[in-house]
Amino acid sequence: MDDKLLEERLSNLKDSYDNMPEDTRKGEILAAIKTEQKRKLPKQWHHLPYVASFIGVGMIAGILFMQFAGDFGISPGSETENSHTSSAALANQNEIDKTFIELNEYYNQKHEEAETELGMETDEIFIAREIRSRLIEEEANVNHIREPSKEDLADLKSRLIKLMDEEFTTPAQLIKEIESNPNGQKTDQLIEGQKLLSKLDGYKRHYQYYLLSSLYLGQLSEAEKAALVEQLQSGESEVINVLVQGAEDNGYRVVSEKGQLVVQIDYKGIAEKLTDALPADFREFLHLKDVQVFTNDGTLILAWKEIGDLLVRYEELYSSTNSSIIKDWIKSDVGHSLYPLFVLGHSSNSLFKENELKSEVRAAYSYVTAEYPSFSTAAAIKVELEALKLNSYKKPLNFEEKLVLLPDYLNMPKDLQQAGMKPIEEPILPLSDQLMEVYETFRAEKSEEALIGVGPFNIMRLYYYADSIKDYSTKYALYSDAAQLPALEDYIEDQSEKPVSLADSLEGYRFATLYYTDGDRRQIKGLRLRFDNNMEGLLFGMTHENGVWKVNFLPLQ
Repeated sequence: MDDKLLEERLSNLKDSYDNMPEDTRKGEILAAIKTEQKRKLPKQWHHLPYVASFIGVGMIAGILFMQFAGDFGISPGSETENSHTSSAALANQNEIDKTFIELNEYYNQKHEEAETELGMETDEIFIAREIRSRLIEEEANVNHIREPSKEDLADLKSRLIKLMDEEFTTPAQLIKEIESNPNGQKTDQLIEGQKLLSKLDGYKRHYQYYLLSSLYLGQLSEAEKAALVEQLQSGESEVINVLVQGAEDNGYRVVSEKGQLVVQIDYKGIAEKLTDALPADFREFLHLKDVQVFTNDGTLILAWKEIGDLLVRYEELYSSTNSSIIKDWIKSDVGHSLYPLFVLGHSSNSLFKENELKSEVRAAYSYVTAEYPSFSTAAAIKVELEALKLNSYKKPLNFEEKLVLLPDYLNMPKDLQQAGMKPIEEPILPLSDQLMEVYETFRAEKSEEALIGVGPFNIMRLYYYADSIKDYSTKYALYSDAAQLPALEDYIEDQSEKPVSLADSLEGYRFATLYYTDGDRRQIKGLRLRFDNNMEGLLFGMTHENGVWKVNFLPLQ
């Protein structure tokens, strides 16, 4: 009976261990083991089997305890002490309340200091409002979701103060830091300059909000707006004088635009102020950014010819600087904004009038190509101009959706830049919806009128697509009339027996470039397809005839 009791206890304990879910309720199990260990046995002697059973239970419990203690980072003999320390380390409610009162006071202090540096006088809270929201969220989290230790609370406070220090750093403070280190490493200067540019963009929004909420108070009459402009010019208003001084200290200027006050980033003024502390190429970049292309309300004000000059100046700087940081800035400003503006136009100033290219736009394009023939910007504009000429300077269908092909220097490998070749990075297949419409029209009518205004690259895409769907009669119709073609029936029969399609040859395709006769950009002879493993690629021959692009027979070489 006693032996059976021992075996039953050991078996039950083993079964409990085996059926225990891993990594769940370990705290409860550990607590139960601790409780069991604290029980005091009676002093009288028990029968030997009972003693043995308790010894067995104690041994297995000890093994379990060591396992769970290891999981929880508890060493033997330290449970009570650690539990007491953990409980005592929790922050109480008074400490939590005091922490967030101090954080909110610090926020208000930093906000007031920033307003003063920026030259603003307002009781509103509008700078770094997301930080104020963060404080509210963190306080709610601490009070209702988790119970922080004193150490955690102190760490949270430190992180939030650091965040506020960074957020409330004004452009004026960064300008002073850069100015105080004229002999620093160029890379460090550029990194600090990058921080400054980011701050200038961010704080400009604060100025706009301040003008609207505090000076203009919503919608002012034209007379009231004019009075503010007059106060700016006369210097009689203390409020505006403080604003002007604060703006100047922080790298901005307050000007009159369309009869009202606006704040602009004074890139040129910053470059001149930091002449001894910034590299020459960075200062030149700031001068280029200072050119006002748009008004404050987004209206294009720079003439098309002046935009062309500005594009060339950016390319000159790109070619002369050794800084990858400045090159990236130029790629961003020119590639994402300025060049697409020049070749697509703007909602406030279209390239076309009554679907005809404006004379001033045509003149600007011609000026750039004639005045700067050695620049890739000019070469790219020349291709745009020639495409428009082929369309009799009419606005092409779906013009606003067309792919913008950037000047070579913005996206070409160095060896191809030097060769003066333009990349076309759009995939050959599948066709876009717009190009599919062209294909279906040409397929139905086989009329060259459907191909008017379609460039050589897209004609090649139509050719590849026709082959991929085994539409050999349409593929045949894309060939040049000058080619020595077999009869249509013989051609279709021959093509039908091909084991592979043209699309199979596109594995590893990277991009295409236009191919010219002896480098003469006036004589396009086709496209060169370039691949990852063969940058020389394949030549796809084409001919321009009857005002449209056609494919040479057996075009791939």
